[in-house]
Amino acid sequence: MDWHDVYLALLSALFVFWNSVRILTYVPTIRKLMHPAASGRDYSLATWGAWVCSNGFFALYLWEHGGRRLDAMVLLNCGNTLMCLVTCYFIVKLRRRSRAGTDTSHAPHRTPAGAF
Repeated sequence: MDWHDVYLALLSALFVFWNSVRILTYVPTIRKLMHPAASGRDYSLATWGAWVCSNGFFALYLWEHGGRRLDAMVLLNCGNTLMCLVTCYFIVKLRRRSRAGTDTSHAPHRTPAGAF
């Protein structure tokens, strides 16, 4: 095994690791969007939609150029695409709620009795 092979193996391992971590980084945003006081106006649907396309087409690129093998890199990009789609779903849902007049994002926050 020469140094280039070691480099490629390390590069692949780091790609898998950091893209696995990246999937988890969507969770805080999705949780904020799920909060009853969330507002869809605070998030760019264009940005998240571009990330859906970027991740999705990269997954397809890897799939096609990798001999149509469902490997870790394809799966990770599919996972990132899914998380961006979920985020887009909640942004659209919140914006529709806001247009329908059921937006509670600017209502006074009340702390339940007994809560700190």
